[in-house]
Amino acid sequence: MVGLLQVAVPNHLGDAVMALPQLHRIALTLPATRLRLVGRSLPAKVLDGQGRWSPVSPKFERAKGGAALLLAPSFRVAWQSLCAGTKLRIGTATDARGLLLTRRVDASIEQMHQRDVYAASVDALFDELGLPTRSRGAKAARASDGPGLVLPEDEGHPATDVLIHPWAAGDAAKRWPVARWTELARRIESELACSVLVTGGPAGRDAELAHRVAASIGRTALAGEASLSPLSWAALARRCRLLILPDTGLAHLASEAGCRPLVLFGGSDPARYAPARASVIEAAAMEAITTRAVLQRAVEELGL
Repeated sequence: MVGLLQVAVPNHLGDAVMALPQLHRIALTLPATRLRLVGRSLPAKVLDGQGRWSPVSPKFERAKGGAALLLAPSFRVAWQSLCAGTKLRIGTATDARGLLLTRRVDASIEQMHQRDVYAASVDALFDELGLPTRSRGAKAARASDGPGLVLPEDEGHPATDVLIHPWAAGDAAKRWPVARWTELARRIESELACSVLVTGGPAGRDAELAHRVAASIGRTALAGEASLSPLSWAALARRCRLLILPDTGLAHLASEAGCRPLVLFGGSDPARYAPARASVIEAAAMEAITTRAVLQRAVEELGL
């Protein structure tokens, strides 16, 4: 058995959340192993305090022997784990790092859902340690199969009927036109008689978009200086009737918190990236998703 297992966790919020059930699986299967997470500040905001592992650290601990499970897919983390002296280095052969690994995870996973990629990586680790793995073809644990997120207590933010988070970081193809967000917010309030809360990030275009959508309905967004931490946002989301957002890490966070978010997919494949528990609207491009289609789905999800 391995005494120290260092897990390089994904650095994107949604990926870190999707990895959480597998971290619980490792902790349960290897109770005597010291489990150490390696990553950046964003996954730390979600993963710290969620299980039997140390707070996320930016560096690998130097130790001869031990094992590294590289859920983060970069060459950098593979090189750092090698330099730290780890004996076993397990991960996908992405980013030209195959020669640095002692065990490569099956390349066919490229067509799997990201949750299954992480589960296959843990299977490879367990196989190296002589432990039972999942039965062939078994699906990865969903968010609802795990112990759930540990969320902060109610911080006084009022719940609402519909929470809208219009921003998606990274690929612009994931973003729905601003005019449709504002139209959607207005129609939810006027036609469905439901209250709307808009959230956004602490700065930049994320916060600006949230404030713009909120202003269109005469409200103030929880964005900018009033923005919430990821876990506080999830705690608020769990008290709302419906969440509407693009393909973003917060959609996975909401799913892990027990919500069923309505997620708009136009620049990515929901078969690979949709949250474990979600209602999905998919089109070839975000511009092809109409306000009417989202409004109709909102009516269904709200039971109106």
